[in-house]
Amino acid sequence: MNAMSKTPRIFLAGPAWNAAERENLECIAQALAAAGEDVYLPFRDGLPNTETDDAWRRDVDLLLTECDAIVVDLHGRTPDEAAVYLAGLAYAAGLAVVLYKVDHRTVFYGTENSMVLGLSPDFRVVDKLRDLPASISRARAKPWT
Repeated sequence: MNAMSKTPRIFLAGPAWNAAERENLECIAQALAAAGEDVYLPFRDGLPNTETDDAWRRDVDLLLTECDAIVVDLHGRTPDEAAVYLAGLAYAAGLAVVLYKVDHRTVFYGTENSMVLGLSPDFRVVDKLRDLPASISRARAKPWT
């Protein structure tokens, strides 16, 4: 099954190590749901203990079999390693990849790592929550495959 034949569902990936990060992801999920998107948020919708191998395998399987897009929250000086790994899997599977960041701290003096930017079809990071739904639609229309 390719990404275009899947029911539209977004996997939301990003750092969720503390309450503030989880709240940030919840806000993104709520905004996408308000725009009519079905959003999977691992710590909310997945297995109770998200740090187990079973939970990780479940999330990877769900991303690759039930989602047609991933939104990656890149906030922070460096992006969350697991989120970038999931974005790479999504890219390799031909899913739509959208990068989101409102925090302008970076290791590369204001520019994101080009290897991460290259996961997005237009090499850009969405920096306004209100722009995410349109960016997802564009990415779905022209995934990398």
